[in-house]
Amino acid sequence: MIAPREHSPTERANRISECIGVAMLLRWQHEGKQERKRTRDIIFMYSCCQSTAREKKPKVPKGEKARDTRRMQRFECDGWLHITVSPASDIVEVTLKHFEAHLPYDDIDLPDEWKRYIEKQGLTQTPGTIWEHIVQVEDQRRAVDPEHPLFKFKQKSVYYHWLVVTRNEWRLAPTPLASAEKFLELKGA
Repeated sequence: MIAPREHSPTERANRISECIGVAMLLRWQHEGKQERKRTRDIIFMYSCCQSTAREKKPKVPKGEKARDTRRMQRFECDGWLHITVSPASDIVEVTLKHFEAHLPYDDIDLPDEWKRYIEKQGLTQTPGTIWEHIVQVEDQRRAVDPEHPLFKFKQKSVYYHWLVVTRNEWRLAPTPLASAEKFLELKGA
């Protein structure tokens, strides 16, 4: 069973959206939820990640150096997925709207294996060193097994996850000034 009743309604809906995404080669982004007052059913709403309706305004670059960013290709698919979950039943209602068949979703997320590695090594290695290690290991895997999939994430993803992991080490308060003061208190001036 994909989404048994023992799981929370949110987990049940997320599991179903993932299964539908895998089957359709799409990715669904959670947008919100509503509760029906009379029945207490919860409607979880998702949108297609590649829909033009989800596209955010590009940021205007500040300064002289404009940087290129990788943008996901968007389509006029108007894709929506509504999953209605009843906490009292195994029955789940699925409503799907997707008007245009388009290219599959290209997953560029950092794999859990490398997230764990960064969490373990983040305080002792720089993001550049971590990236070099990842590239070396992935190249070795491809040399041993040519069928090993190419990794699609970029160095920027590694840096971002490293930043998130190491942030707790230096962010000791909500503001930079308070954080610096606390750092000096703890480490001595």
